Amino acid sequence: MSGGFPQEGKEQDLMRLRIMSRISLAHQAVVYKIPNRDMLILMGDMNAKVGGTNVDREHEMGKHGISQMNENGELLADFCTTNNLQEKKLQNPRVKYDINKLKQPDTKETFKISLQVLQTHEPKKTETAWETLKEVITETCEEVLGRPQPKKKPWIREDTWQKLEERRREKHAMNNAKTRLQKQMAATRYTTVANEVKKQLRTDKRSYVNENADTAEEAAGKGDLKTLYATTRLLSYQKNNPNRPVRDQDGKLITSIEEQLKRWKEHLFCEVLNRPPPVLRPHLNPGEPLNINTGEITKAEIRRALGSLKNGKAAGTDIIPAEA
Repeated sequence: MSGGFPQEGKEQDLMRLRIMSRISLAHQAVVYKIPNRDMLILMGDMNAKVGGTNVDREHEMGKHGISQMNENGELLADFCTTNNLQEKKLQNPRVKYDINKLKQPDTKETFKISLQVLQTHEPKKTETAWETLKEVITETCEEVLGRPQPKKKPWIREDTWQKLEERRREKHAMNNAKTRLQKQMAATRYTTVANEVKKQLRTDKRSYVNENADTAEEAAGKGDLKTLYATTRLLSYQKNNPNRPVRDQDGKLITSIEEQLKRWKEHLFCEVLNRPPPVLRPHLNPGEPLNINTGEITKAEIRRALGSLKNGKAAGTDIIPAEA
């Protein structure tokens, strides 16, 4: 956040008095001591929510806030207005959509129809056309695809989850039984449901492994190495170990963090990067000029560029996934 002070005037003085009556005088006194030419950065956990509207506050805050403005958010916004500051939220502006739904034919057809309905006309200006297209695509993704749900165990089917919920209810009833007869009956029902759950879980796990094995075999036959390696890692339950052993020049294992950092410093800056400059520098002759088309971009080129995008990659700053 950068800024200085507003110009002197009656309205500014009244605003400054109003802010100082609500914010700590010590903080405001520190701000007053900062020269106008210096950059002011205010950081901390304010417990403030500034909301998603920035009417009459376009200079101080953006329009992508969260929830509604609370009292601390209003205090922070007024403080920024008084001292000509800009609020910056340290968060990732990208939004992820559940693009796996596009693998379902019905959802894919619904997505196409929604795009055609929303995109009724095409603006003449390029910037306006891009903003309209971006808004149409993001709105369709939000409505049809939605956000990805928290991941459960992927090998458990939906009917098994319902059975798990039934087991939880039976256990709750068994724990809340008041008489011995009620407790025995509830325990019998709980045991029956628990055995069914165990049987369904074993069946689900076996089906999940077999399906992924078939997927890996099919990917190997097609030469799809990305799917093959991803499925193999999924079935092996192995995770990458970030802790790699570090050895000194004599081959002895180093266990101390400080000694490992020292060894990395010696390896990088004393052995790898500390090289003398070359005696004979290579002489490169200028090549022929490249035949690059610098004319206007055509729709065919845009279609080829969109078709070359790879699936499964993170969206850019426009938050539009490649699958959309």
